[in-house]
Amino acid sequence: PGFRVAGLALARLELGIQGYDSTRGRAFYAELERRARSLPGVESVSLAEIVPLGLARQRRGVEVEGYAAREGEEMEFGANTVGAGYFETMGIPLVRGRGFEPSDRGGTAEVAVVNETFARKFWPGENAIGRRFRTRKEGTLEVVGVARDGKYLSLTEEPQPHFYEPFAQAYEADMVLLVRTAGDPRSILPALAREARALDPELPLDVTTMSEHLGFALLPQRIGAAVLGLFGAVAALLAAFGLYGVMSYVVSQRTAEIGIRMALGARAMDVRLLVVRRALALTLAGLVLGLAGAVAATRVLAAFLVDVSPTDLTTLATVTALFMTVALLASWLPARRAAAVDPMRAIRGE
Repeated sequence: PGFRVAGLALARLELGIQGYDSTRGRAFYAELERRARSLPGVESVSLAEIVPLGLARQRRGVEVEGYAAREGEEMEFGANTVGAGYFETMGIPLVRGRGFEPSDRGGTAEVAVVNETFARKFWPGENAIGRRFRTRKEGTLEVVGVARDGKYLSLTEEPQPHFYEPFAQAYEADMVLLVRTAGDPRSILPALAREARALDPELPLDVTTMSEHLGFALLPQRIGAAVLGLFGAVAALLAAFGLYGVMSYVVSQRTAEIGIRMALGARAMDVRLLVVRRALALTLAGLVLGLAGAVAATRVLAAFLVDVSPTDLTTLATVTALFMTVALLASWLPARRAAAVDPMRAIRGE
């Protein structure tokens, strides 16, 4: 996703519906950050208006100095208002320049951090630090840092321009407190809620972890995986019954042959292996075709996968082992039936 998920706790706060103005709001957030930093196990604390890969969205129109937009060109991009230390707390690397600092406050030069795609779009092959652009809300911003690209709306999106503004210069009433912890972030959630309630008992509050927050971002993949997994299980069951039927038919057609083999000294285990080998050979041929089809479909599959490649060897090996096991089980009963054939009765019947 472009940031470190583990060890991150979130506290969503809505000061706007409580009637906080910017002065009270800034004081509240400053005190809450101070209290959160004093909690055991806390490594860093910051604020963000938008947590990536959630329901909230923020887009702002920009005008870049020295860039003439083409007719009809989209000039609204994703934006986020964040506190000092945001990039360190989120674990977002800065590839150039710096992040926001406490000195970036009202009355000083307005600044911004852009991501790599934003910098490449407007200043290709050039240093973005010191460049300027305007927003319809804040005015002219000077770029002081370039952050690594990340995922903002979905885990499967293509890289897109994005920029950040400092909370101290662009106040927002409703923010999310970000707390980076050394251990399990769930253990600190009660303390975070307690500190926020101590400042305002009536404040709407929601505490969670980044891992739980990302459950929404993974919902489409999880639903798709569940549905396709169900279809796959049904297909595997049908394949098992089909293979069982085929092998039962083969055994019935070769009863005399099996009887002759046993009359000539073949052991029951030899007969079982004869049937099972036939089934596994059929399955192996199907697996070769199926794996070739899966590899051929990698470009389509890649758009739906998260944290696994379309040619993941572990997955392919697991599927291969699964179907070989299904084939073994489906052919074992016909093999046992074949091994139980009475040689003399089989020969007389022929």
